[in-house]
Parts: sequence; structure tokens; C-alpha cells
Amino acid sequence: MKNLIPIVLLFLLSFVGYIQAQCPISAKIGLDSTCLFVAWEDDLEPPDTILLFGDTFANLNEIGVGLYGYSNIGPICGDTTGAQGFVSSMTYVIGEDEYTCAFDAGVYQPPCPDSAFIQDGEACFVFIIDTTNAAQFPDTIYLNGESELYLHAQMENQLFYGEPGGSCQLIDFDRTQLNDIVNMGPSVCEYQSGLLPITILAFDGTEKEGDIELSWKINSDEPTRSLVIQRSYNGIDWFDVYTQDLSDFGTDEIMDGRFLDQQVEQLQVYYRLQISGATGEATYSKVLPVSLENKVVNNLFYQSQSRSIMIRAGENFTGEMYLFNTQGQSVLQKQVQMQKNTYQEISIKGDLAPGIYFVKFDNGLIPPKKIFIDN
Repeated sequence: MKNLIPIVLLFLLSFVGYIQAQCPISAKIGLDSTCLFVAWEDDLEPPDTILLFGDTFANLNEIGVGLYGYSNIGPICGDTTGAQGFVSSMTYVIGEDEYTCAFDAGVYQPPCPDSAFIQDGEACFVFIIDTTNAAQFPDTIYLNGESELYLHAQMENQLFYGEPGGSCQLIDFDRTQLNDIVNMGPSVCEYQSGLLPITILAFDGTEKEGDIELSWKINSDEPTRSLVIQRSYNGIDWFDVYTQDLSDFGTDEIMDGRFLDQQVEQLQVYYRLQISGATGEATYSKVLPVSLENKVVNNLFYQSQSRSIMIRAGENFTGEMYLFNTQGQSVLQKQVQMQKNTYQEISIKGDLAPGIYFVKFDNGLIPPKKIFIDN
């Protein structure tokens, strides 16, 4: 009877346990950040919309087998010339499930499981995963870049990998901590005593009177040298904004800190932690997106009666305003001078076809606004 239990569990695991997200193979962003190109497995149905860099990319267009274009301003995207990979996470919804997939240089990055073990007496490896992270793990992994291991089963927060044609006992087993390097797709996971050497316990960011306050907490099983906060406005180009010296902290000691970023120039900003070990290797956190409240323009709409764009300013602002159609063409440009807590009226002159337009400003702290002109 005992030998039947693993067979029954393997059958049940087809219906319960850890749910894997359907993450794209790769993703690239166009040069003007209005087009997103995503490659999916052939047998997957792509979502209609994707959230990336704080924008919603829609207008799904199939370019080739498994390759789709998305746009965040309206026109269909089909030309991939100049598109480049990025470092960020995209979010999308299928049915009632929300998925988040991380990318580095445009390639999907499976997260490294928190801990790893080898089962005594078996060529079977067990990885402990975070079930709150809807990640997609590969069917095949490599031990130290050489030995090929296949996914045999998954049960709750455990993944079981083993040799081809082998099997893993799912109950009544002894384990030994793994000390080796595991390749999970493009992700390289190095385990010491069964654990990742550096664990990021927390990394958060909140708006504080127009600035962004960041806080973090990490733990390391080996000596560390420094922690660097990096900022990006597009998820591709990263700049160091703060460095914390960690050389005085010992192993297994909680390291935490805070930093107030007062140099934010756009409403949508991204952060990540770069943690350097004593021997020079670096570990990166997941990308943390933070959105600032738009305090410059707090109301904008089209008024049919006067055929004008009404803008209410939350702060004094002088700059250029642009009106774009859904083809990305500028149909109006005007300098505006707005006083705090007052409305300014921008008259629409000339013949414009009724439809959707986008109002943009030459200030990164003012996001684009979609309006509908009906006359």
C-alpha cells in the first residue's frame, strides 16, 4: 500500500499544488517606448493587455509565429527595428489570475528557489519555492551546467527534479543540503548549505511629499561588501543613486537601511538593489516600480461647447503642450503658462477628425492624457 502513495500523489498533482504562470519567452520595447514586442510559446494564447513601466499596452497584433506587438497609444505595432531588451517586470491577467514575469535584457528570468536539497539515496533534487510568486519554472534544469535534470513532480511548495527515466519519492525521505550551482533557464542559482548566499527579506518604496523613500532588509550567509540602490526611468538604463557600506556586518546578520530619493524627475520610476559580495560577485533584487502622484496637472478634459482643452494646474507650470493622434503624429503644439489652482483653456483650431487623441507635456512629471474629441 505504501508504494501506491507516490503514484496517487503524482496523479493528484495534475490538479492541485503550485500553479505556474505562462510567462513569455522574451520581450523587447521599441525605441520610443510606445511599442512592446512579446514572444510567447506557440501553444499559448497571449493576453489582450500587458502592464509595463506603469503603462497599459494593448491593440494586440500578431507579427509572426508566437510573436505579438502591443501599443500603449493606439496605432498597431509591427516594425521591430531598434527594439531592445529591458530589465523590469510585466503584469497581465488571464481569466481571474494575475501574473507577473521578470525580465533581464528582455529574456524571461525564472526566480531562484529559496533553498535546495538532494534526497539521500536518490538522484533526486528538491527545491523549495515561494508559492506567492506566480513564476514559471523550466521542465529541464542543469546541475553545475552539466547534469541534466527533469521535473518529475511538484507538491505544494516543493519541486522535484531527477534524472531522465527516474522517479522521486515524495514522502518518508531524508535530505542533505545542496552545495552546487543550478542553471534554471537563463537564471544561475548558486546554493551554499542548501541556501542562496544572499536573501533579500524586504525592499519597499513609498512616496513622501513628492520624494520617494526606500527601505530594505537583507541577510547574507557570506561576507558582503556594499549595497547600491539603482534608479531607472525605462527599466533599461540604470544609474547608481546611493551606496551603503556593508563590510562591518557579519554573516547571518540582518542588514537594513533607508534612503530618501529627492531627485526624481518623472512620475514613473524603477529601483533595484545591487549587493556585492566580498569577492566581487553581485546579486540583484527584483525591480521595484514606484509611481508618484501627478501634482502638476490634476484635471484635464475636452470641452465640446467651446471646442477646447481645459487644464487645471496643481502647481505653477510653463512649458510646451502637444496633441497627438492615434498614429503618433503631432497635430497641435502650444506653449502653456498655468497658475496653481486655476484652469487654462486651449482652443482647438483647424479641422480635426473626431476620435481619440493624446495630450502630452515636455515635463516628465506630467503623464500623457487620453481625450476624445467629438466635434
